[in-house]
Amino acid sequence: MKILGFLLALIFISYRSVAQDPFALFTEAREKARQQNYPAYLADLKKVNELLPNYPDFMYELAKAYARNNQVNEALELLKQVNYYRFPFDFRQEPAFKNLAENPAFIELVQQAAVFLKPVRKSTLYLTLPEPAFIPEGITYDGSRRTFYVGSYAQNKIIQVKKDAPVVPFTVAGQDGLGGVLGLKANVKKQELWVCHNTETGTGGVYKYDLTTRKILKKYLLPAPAPGEAHTFNDIALAQDGTAFVTNSSLGAVYQITPQQDSLVRVAEIGRLIYPNGLALSTDERYLYVASFSGILVYDRVVKVLAKLETNNQRRTGGIDGLYFYTQNGLDYLIGIQNAFTVNGESAERIIKITLDPTLKTMTDFEILESLNPQFNTPTTGAIVGDDFYYIANSQVQKVKPGGKIEGTVVPSKVFKLSLK
Repeated sequence: MKILGFLLALIFISYRSVAQDPFALFTEAREKARQQNYPAYLADLKKVNELLPNYPDFMYELAKAYARNNQVNEALELLKQVNYYRFPFDFRQEPAFKNLAENPAFIELVQQAAVFLKPVRKSTLYLTLPEPAFIPEGITYDGSRRTFYVGSYAQNKIIQVKKDAPVVPFTVAGQDGLGGVLGLKANVKKQELWVCHNTETGTGGVYKYDLTTRKILKKYLLPAPAPGEAHTFNDIALAQDGTAFVTNSSLGAVYQITPQQDSLVRVAEIGRLIYPNGLALSTDERYLYVASFSGILVYDRVVKVLAKLETNNQRRTGGIDGLYFYTQNGLDYLIGIQNAFTVNGESAERIIKITLDPTLKTMTDFEILESLNPQFNTPTTGAIVGDDFYYIANSQVQKVKPGGKIEGTVVPSKVFKLSLK
């Protein structure tokens, strides 16, 4: 069973007991189901979904628990909600739903779910990184050089890559004390490269490099975290005035570095979130979109208010890693790499496209651009170039262990190209 423990351990680092850890309690609940102790199975699953609402695997398991306890209406309502996610759950093959097979409402839900079992394949291979143990997580594009910068989480370095061209080192391993690289962004106008730096001791920050000289310009570091906590600087968004926004996922925080203060300052109005990850700015830069584990949030930089992205059609937006703002033919979209959800314990990674209304605060449509791709192995981040989306398809970050050691077999990571038209 493949679960993204790399992410989940960071998300729930604060849980101190099985009773408060939804994933541990989920495992216990399934054991009770195997023992056919269905009342206890249901009670545990209710608690799991209270601890972590709107997680599709947990919702699906709760629907099974309701069915096992002959609570048909409750099971059907949950399956209806599960279908909102458009994940490939195959209701027909689940023994727990055997007694629902002739129920008209269940038959309708099965027909709806059948659509989501079909793969969506639109991406093509753009390039392959030559070194299997590189383990990339972040990628950004420099239009002035027509080159991509890719950071290594395992080898603590950055490279420059172009299609059909040799890899060029931007930094060597550990240069300037650089740790594991997650998100990075190029500011072509100012010829700067902003990099999320992380260490095994839980310290970290942001490095700023000169794109031309490849020399470090400044390090933005935070003091060591309190015992039991960690810094995980994950992704970056850059504004035209030079302000950088960065997520600190383990602390549930968003920081900013303004040209005036030139230091990491927490955005107080955003508060503490559940594993904030990808960031994106609207074209006018009024709105900062924050991908958290539980869904996308919208921070209004003018009135300094944070709100949930409204979802008129109830499609869920949680579990997104890289997040990007995109405009085409007068319409605005968010492109997201959704990699933190599972289906029956197996990763359900996909690329999604969210249509925004004119206020930029409400989702009006939801489209799956890529799903059920067998080459996916924790896709993470990407970069939009024109009307194309270039993204890391198989980062394999979950295989990185302490000391940069790789667990198991890894293959060369690939960058895929996906047309957004």
